[in-house]
Amino acid sequence: MHIIRMNDRPKTIKDLARLTNRDNVPNIQYSLRKLIGAGLVLRKGAGRSGLTYEVTEEGRQVTDDYGALRRRLLSEAMANVPGFSERLAEATRTLDMLSGICEEISRVAATHRRA
Repeated sequence: MHIIRMNDRPKTIKDLARLTNRDNVPNIQYSLRKLIGAGLVLRKGAGRSGLTYEVTEEGRQVTDDYGALRRRLLSEAMANVPGFSERLAEATRTLDMLSGICEEISRVAATHRRA
């Protein structure tokens, strides 16, 4: 449901398959039927973009509640990790550095001439 709700735009089955990195469309269709039956997802008619799916108000509430619970549990768990803030700051600096290196390598590779 979170993926269906993502960016608050309806999704096609093709979108859902791509976003979940799945290629088994019948499994996605089965899950959608279950969510529709539970009143959490709506199927919208075929328009220019084809058949799409979006969350209902109840689905929106369920995803909001689940997100709030995850945030609370994650915050509580992180509070028990010694030095978490410092470790997170170091990890952020390391990822920024790696990102810069990857960008530089991409530029070099794009202008590289074969000898």
